[in-house]
Amino acid sequence: GKIVQEFFSEHFGHVTSIDIFRFDDHTGEAIASADSGKDAKICVWSTQNMRSSVSFKPFHQHGVSKLCFSPSGSLLLTIGKNDVLYSIGVYDWRKRTLAFTSRLIGTDLYDCSFLESDDSFSVC
Repeated sequence: GKIVQEFFSEHFGHVTSIDIFRFDDHTGEAIASADSGKDAKICVWSTQNMRSSVSFKPFHQHGVSKLCFSPSGSLLLTIGKNDVLYSIGVYDWRKRTLAFTSRLIGTDLYDCSFLESDDSFSVC
């Protein structure tokens, strides 16, 4: 058979983060990706059709530097920069709503992860 390489092409800025969530019922997977810049967006998409099922603008002014799915797959944790402040966002991505935000002064953030449940996460 012929090997075909396909690309997800809905980002216009530099893609800065990507995460994969595999559904327990074996219905496939969701890919979350984010980019940087003033027109940054978060996309959740499928490798089946290479199209977004959901896309939205993050509240981070300069885009997202890191994102990850929660253990249930229903939330997305993001970190990004707003001028001189780093910020944290938790989104219910299916509803495109922001469930939690926080801004940190004087601390650079490089990574984030949910812990054992959707109720707790860590940033560093």
